[in-house]
Amino acid sequence: LFGYNSFPGEDDDARKSRFFNTQVIGQPVTLLLPKQIHGPSGPELVQMGLEVRGVFRTGHFQFDEGGALTSLDAARVFAQIPGKGVESIEIRTDDPDKADAIGMALSRWAEQEFDVRFAPMSWKARNPVLLDATRIEKIVMSSILTLIVLVAAFGISGTLVMTVLEKTREIGALMAMGAERASIMAVFVINGFLVGFYGVISGTVIGLIICKIIEILEIPMPGGGNVYVLDLLPVEVHWQDVIIIALFALLASGIAGIYPAYKAAGLHPVEALRHE
Repeated sequence: LFGYNSFPGEDDDARKSRFFNTQVIGQPVTLLLPKQIHGPSGPELVQMGLEVRGVFRTGHFQFDEGGALTSLDAARVFAQIPGKGVESIEIRTDDPDKADAIGMALSRWAEQEFDVRFAPMSWKARNPVLLDATRIEKIVMSSILTLIVLVAAFGISGTLVMTVLEKTREIGALMAMGAERASIMAVFVINGFLVGFYGVISGTVIGLIICKIIEILEIPMPGGGNVYVLDLLPVEVHWQDVIIIALFALLASGIAGIYPAYKAAGLHPVEALRHE
């Protein structure tokens, strides 16, 4: 299988159309290894002739840019690895976050059992720049979401304060009829919580629908795979993050109703009834 690397003299249009043109299948390809060997006429590059059996596209630009798959025996001959030796072994784990610990455990086990030493390298160690960028992006997005929730909470609080000012006479009438201040506070706190609850439910449903639509449409990234690592806009819903954000929004909504509730409970019944 041959990746994205263009052939000599191949223009951009031909390079793009090669993935949809079956004529490339079965064509011979000569691979060169940047490692010199001593031939009859002096130093020569290691080269090997292969046949294209198919083309592939993973969506990962760095791999598609220069990735090729071949048999293990052919790779040994090309890399001049004697016998059944290999240069590396890739292992897929059920939990990617435990890759570092699993690699170190395998290294110790191989050294103790077979006296073989190798250097484990997890996917985190191979992509440090990408992980740092992702970590920073997540921090920034979390900060933006926090600010959005706080702005919404202030909006709820402001709306309830206006309600207290508009319903001052009604609140005074309730107090005059024997309503306790705790009950008045509970009304406004619950009101703020309900506003936040309906907002969280509707926002979560709309957000999940938008994510599903983006996943179905397979929206391409600007510039395709030439600019970003992926050529399609990735969508993956992390339910843990959704639940945390929803609970934080509900908590902020409940807290937003405390000040209006305290203001309403602090009204004097007589002065409230005189309010115009």
